[in-house]
Amino acid sequence: MVPRDPSLIALFVSPLNRLGVEYMVTGGVASIIYGQPRMTLDIDLVLRLPERTAEGFIECWPPSDFYTPPLEVLLEEGARPQHGHFNISHHDSTLRADVHVAGEDPLNAWALSRVVIRTIEGVDVRAAPIEAVIPGKLRMVW
Repeated sequence: MVPRDPSLIALFVSPLNRLGVEYMVTGGVASIIYGQPRMTLDIDLVLRLPERTAEGFIECWPPSDFYTPPLEVLLEEGARPQHGHFNISHHDSTLRADVHVAGEDPLNAWALSRVVIRTIEGVDVRAAPIEAVIPGKLRMVW
């Protein structure tokens, strides 16, 4: 069930925690986690999406409340060695997750092995280490 006043954490991170997907929050929300306040209406996520979890991944976000790409798109993007990407959107709030597939990128591999866990809104959030957030923002492609 979606909270009355949804947040990026409740909408997009909690389902990943329940599914057990290896992910990390990057971009603007990671900057906020590390103490740089800013306004953002999306959350950037980098994750590993093995083919065996793609169907369960889609089921985390009910189509009555969210847009998720079709399974075929997730499988195609998840198989890209670099720059796999898709979005998940919440219909009522228009909040969005920009999901980047980790692929074979060495920065993603390094960062995923060193995530920092912070509790936000009562949820354990896996954030990219600050050393990965800064170059990730500079290169603008996760």
